[in-house]
Amino acid sequence: MPVISILRRLIMELPRSADVVIVGGGIMGASTAYHLSLKGCRGVLLLERNPLFGQEATGKCAGGIRYQFATEINIRLSLLSLPMLERFEEELGQAIDLRHCGYLFLITRKEDLTAFESNVALQHRLGVMTEWLKPDEVRRRLPLMWLDDVIAATWYPRDGLADPSSVVQGYIAGAKRLGAKCLTDVEVRAIEVEGGRVQKVKTSGGDVLTQTVVNAAGPWAAQVGAMVGLEIPVSPVRRQIAVTTPIPGLPHDFPFVIEFAKNLYFHREGPAILTGMSNLNEPPSFSQQVDREWELVHF
Repeated sequence: MPVISILRRLIMELPRSADVVIVGGGIMGASTAYHLSLKGCRGVLLLERNPLFGQEATGKCAGGIRYQFATEINIRLSLLSLPMLERFEEELGQAIDLRHCGYLFLITRKEDLTAFESNVALQHRLGVMTEWLKPDEVRRRLPLMWLDDVIAATWYPRDGLADPSSVVQGYIAGAKRLGAKCLTDVEVRAIEVEGGRVQKVKTSGGDVLTQTVVNAAGPWAAQVGAMVGLEIPVSPVRRQIAVTTPIPGLPHDFPFVIEFAKNLYFHREGPAILTGMSNLNEPPSFSQQVDREWELVHF
């Protein structure tokens, strides 16, 4: 859209005040806008700097959803959020391609067993009945793979996949129906604070008076936090993803697999396999270029 047209639209649409300003139109920001509006907040303003919602980390993620975590807070968040995804289409009228294909964590090193035993015990205590699988059971689930180094695995069938872009669009549409203002092409440039309280959000389309800001900027959360003097320990990590050509005989119920030692994951993507991993030795950056040399070695 031409710059003049964007500015004209913003002058007409950007409110001069809001009860809550949400910075970032990915899945977290969209969900926050919907649920605040659902709870009766009538002054919700969501701002996304890109032309479309959910283009950045949300739109580029692999879509995995799971209960299998190593920390109590993440498990409790899953216990609250995943049931929402199960009723998403009914509540919001948006299909999200939800698939309970299960998550399978492959363990190939004996030194990792103690940590997984602790994780499974925590999951069981919180009601997530993760199962231990022996190598033979893993081979039955993954018949096309070489698994000679697998010594054990954990499995939970309610883990799975959903389409992140569809979730974002469903939340945005739902928030708008409830009265939220959700705008694209608006960049938050500064947040004005007086007396220890937020007073104003300065954007590319003008200023918005507010005393409440939700930082949902994902990898850019630290930059938004710095606008009010907060140091937020969030750093961007580049993850590289590849999709294979179609694989004959690929089981329809192929799970979401994580090879823990290598930080490698893969799942079914249509008739093919989507796989991804990150270079843990790479310094934080916002680079979205493909590292061909590293990719050839690790993929």
